[in-house]
Amino acid sequence: MENSTLIYWITRLDYINTLCHIIFVISITCLIVIWATPHVMDIYDDEDDMSKYKKRIKRGKNICLIALILSVMIATFLPKKSDMILIIAGGKALDYVQQDSSLSKIPYQATEIISKMLDEKIKELDK
Repeated sequence: MENSTLIYWITRLDYINTLCHIIFVISITCLIVIWATPHVMDIYDDEDDMSKYKKRIKRGKNICLIALILSVMIATFLPKKSDMILIIAGGKALDYVQQDSSLSKIPYQATEIISKMLDEKIKELDK
């Protein structure tokens, strides 16, 4: 993937995540309204009217449920922008560290230098 495309999508992640949260809230609200309308308002006294309402509203309920499930799934698995930068940068850094054998010598060399300096300081203190 080209770097400019990757940077573009990284900058859009937060907005996509926010959109999923908005869809989630709207879906929950619609489902509550669909469920509560015939129960709260006694507008359907006749069973025939109630069955017509249920048939008519079934499609809207299914759309709300699908939108709810998709928005939750996307919001759950889509990282935020800062997380995505960490994933990409951290992955590249770890790949580089694993491929470059000279980097594994650095901790040993640093320990050796510190050890020598401490030995010199101890000899100076003994004098």
